[in-house]
Amino acid sequence: MAFYQKSVEEAIQLCKQRRGVLVVFIRNNNGDSAYVEQILEQSDVVSIIRSKGEDVFLIRIEQGTRDYENLHSIYPVASIPAIQFIDGANGLLLFTSTAVDKESFINDLLEGLDTWQRERTDIPTASSSSQNIAGTHQQPSTVVRNNPNPEDDLYSQYVNPDNNSSSVPATASTPDVQAAVARAQERIAEIRRRREKEAEAAEKEKEAKRRDDGQLAKAAEKQRQERLAEQTRQDMEKERRQDAAHRQKILDQLKQDKEDRARRIEANKESHSSLPPTTVTNPGEVTFSPAIDMTRSKIQFRFQTSDNVRTFVGEFEAKDLLSSATDYAKKETGLKGDITLRQMYPRKDFKQSESGGLTLLELGLTPTAVLIVVPAGVSGGYWPSRSVGERG
Repeated sequence: MAFYQKSVEEAIQLCKQRRGVLVVFIRNNNGDSAYVEQILEQSDVVSIIRSKGEDVFLIRIEQGTRDYENLHSIYPVASIPAIQFIDGANGLLLFTSTAVDKESFINDLLEGLDTWQRERTDIPTASSSSQNIAGTHQQPSTVVRNNPNPEDDLYSQYVNPDNNSSSVPATASTPDVQAAVARAQERIAEIRRRREKEAEAAEKEKEAKRRDDGQLAKAAEKQRQERLAEQTRQDMEKERRQDAAHRQKILDQLKQDKEDRARRIEANKESHSSLPPTTVTNPGEVTFSPAIDMTRSKIQFRFQTSDNVRTFVGEFEAKDLLSSATDYAKKETGLKGDITLRQMYPRKDFKQSESGGLTLLELGLTPTAVLIVVPAGVSGGYWPSRSVGERG
């Protein structure tokens, strides 16, 4: 346990006699106070305190008690929990810590104890100066304090609670003691000025770091904007390339359709020119030359796929029913369900439900025919009506 086990008055008296440091832990009932108290009782923190020697007096003061009121009237605190480091040689408040995390707390603890050790080495006390100067003359001890009013001194509150007039103030001491006190006060002022300069330099360094961080943030934002602009440019370029490729594909398909249409027209002209002349035996009756075999039917089927037009040819007997041609077309295209076989010239649709019982001869599909395979559910605009096989 690192806390001083006796009374606060005894701790102050002993700390003053041994020129130690009074480490005052001010607490209340909040959770932060309990947490800091647990840190103070941990073995590594106790080892740090004990490593500074036996002149470190750690006391605990509860908010609202008489000890707290006496201390707060001289060394006020802004928040609780807090730890104050008070020099026992002269009553100076060396350092105050309000840290509540262990790492910051240990840093503040070391800072407070190191400050006391530096003050202990650098700042002479009036009592020691008087002994050195006055020799064998017994002079009253004088405490060098940061508080200008003797009545506000922490030690006066505990050691001289009545603050009687028998106490000898510093102004009543010998000239040698007064000179020692003046030198001590000048030394204290010098240390304060040095600390102020160090704090100013640290603040300037922080400000420079903030400016550097701001410049880094601006540079990072600029780089992000540049990356975003480059990504946008690449996306637009990719979209333009895709549009150009799509347009070229359409143009190539139109060219191919035009060439196919020209070939079909030329083929139809040749087939019509090779047919033998017809003879009229009776009015209203047309008979073909015996050279044409009307007992067979050669049908060219056309089927629109996702990429192009597929063409295939089937040969049937003239007496075969329409269902034979329908089944053949479904087998070649892989279609399921009902289909329609569409004749473009003259425009006519052959459906199994309507014409399935008629022969190809009865339907006029001999000796040759060109039929478009239309899947079920496709509207009449599946093929344009300009010419056989023309695509819109």
